[in-house]
Amino acid sequence: KRVGGTPLGGGTFLALGCLLTGTSSHLELMELAEKGDSTAVDKLVGDIYGDEYRGLGLSADTVASSFGKLVIPEARASVRREDLAAALIQLVSWNLAQLARLVAQQEGCKVIVFTGSFMHKNHLAQRKIVSAIRYWSNKESMALFMRHEGYVGAVGALAMS
Repeated sequence: KRVGGTPLGGGTFLALGCLLTGTSSHLELMELAEKGDSTAVDKLVGDIYGDEYRGLGLSADTVASSFGKLVIPEARASVRREDLAAALIQLVSWNLAQLARLVAQQEGCKVIVFTGSFMHKNHLAQRKIVSAIRYWSNKESMALFMRHEGYVGAVGALAMS
């Protein structure tokens, strides 16, 4: 049975990434993201509270607002393409992980398998997803990635027909 899904993924990452950075390919966007620093763009808990927020158990380096530092015009004027790409991969990866974790918890699953073209040779996103799943599940859940991830949807559709 299908238990959920999201329109947020590889297509979103590529389209927004191209718009934000002027790149024209997934590979180029990934290369930029590897060189970037998402904390130059993302507003962190520490940026708001000066340190961790103990009342909610949030560390100072937890993202409070993706792209949140760019509400300031001066920050937008000096932002680097690499930092935009890094923040975008952070946004997509952590949101995918959070949604997957919630659905897995609802279904009683501890192992979460990620597929799709966004995962293809995307070791940066995979590392971020593993980290997010560990964080939100208190290390009780595990993220796995398919080797031939781009074909899983087609195989599923074929199996259901």
